[in-house]
Amino acid sequence: MDVNGGAYVETSKTTLAQFLDRWLKHIKPNVSPRTHERYEQIATKNIAPLLGGKILSKLQPIDISEAYAKLLESGRCDGQGGLSPRSVHPAHRVLYSALSQAERWKLIVRNPAALLERRDRPKMERKSVKTIDAASTAAVFDAARERRLFIPLVLASLCGLRRGEITALRWKSVDLDNGQLAVVASTEQTDAGAIREKEAKSGRARTVALPAMPVDELRRWRVQQG
Repeated sequence: MDVNGGAYVETSKTTLAQFLDRWLKHIKPNVSPRTHERYEQIATKNIAPLLGGKILSKLQPIDISEAYAKLLESGRCDGQGGLSPRSVHPAHRVLYSALSQAERWKLIVRNPAALLERRDRPKMERKSVKTIDAASTAAVFDAARERRLFIPLVLASLCGLRRGEITALRWKSVDLDNGQLAVVASTEQTDAGAIREKEAKSGRARTVALPAMPVDELRRWRVQQG
């Protein structure tokens, strides 16, 4: 048994890999298929090879810190060096979430991933976002005007819609007379190639004001569809 600060946890031979498999099954009904696929990939490809054999109740912060260092040094699947901090950071988020569940289930006294100092966690690199100017945007519109990609380009660049929001957009959510549309859903594609529609990000619809150009182009597009 482990006694720490008055807490009691029954010693178990459950390994981290075995627990991660159980945790993935537990969260599957509560996350999107794409999110579950991503968590499963991270758990099986990044975490389990380095920490999977560890007994869950004996996992220490130093074990996790060393695993992150190993991923940064030589974590690429092709053997060509290490992963970037941006690629390792999701491993920390998944492991932290899984071990938080283990703590709630009383399988461990406390979450060892939460005990890591900030400097011991993968650092996120903030990269500047590249944008194109108005002239370049106009040139893209001219080149794409006769293509089916034209309307998605207009909605993305002038209205700020995401790709999944554009593909899920329906005419019933577009009010051209009042110059606005409602984003109520989004689509996502799983690794298996399936497409599913889900609620809008954060679970709440949002209204987007349409500038004059998108309104005119959407009117033309609706006539063409008719």
